[in-house]
Amino acid sequence: MKRTLGLLLVLLMVISLGMANAQTYGAWNDNIYSAGTSLTSIGNFTKEDRIIEGNSSDLFAQDGYGNQYSSLIYSNTCEGMIEYRLGGNYKTLNATVYIPAFALQNGHDHQWNTASISIYADNQYLGCVSGFSAYDAPLPIRVNVENVQFLRFEFNNVCYYYHGMEYALAVIGNAMLS
Repeated sequence: MKRTLGLLLVLLMVISLGMANAQTYGAWNDNIYSAGTSLTSIGNFTKEDRIIEGNSSDLFAQDGYGNQYSSLIYSNTCEGMIEYRLGGNYKTLNATVYIPAFALQNGHDHQWNTASISIYADNQYLGCVSGFSAYDAPLPIRVNVENVQFLRFEFNNVCYYYHGMEYALAVIGNAMLS
């Protein structure tokens, strides 16, 4: 009986140790998958007035689908530019362009389809996200930034007026470099 009880205890220890390792591996694997550097954490090189680098407590950190963003970049005026010095240290930029829930609630008088965010790498045009509508789902973007020294975002007509103030219409959320 003692031997059976001892064997059962050893077996339970092996099973629980295996489960602990599986949980640790799962968490470790998740961390590798999400590894990267937040674009806003490397600091901007230049930015025009009223370009904002926000975080999850920002008024515009949630989209109309209930997604919350931990870091965000937006223009709190209709035009603006922000540039980051990447120094050729990264290969990929992953981000999401979205319309904040606040804009969906209060931006009903804006010409949604004229807003755009253009992306440049070392002064070379890479592309543009434009033609927004109030019904657009968040748009994931992936940009090759291999050997790029400077990455620039230009915001064009990306604000709306509400009670005499300008507010962000389109936002770049969770911009991560890897």
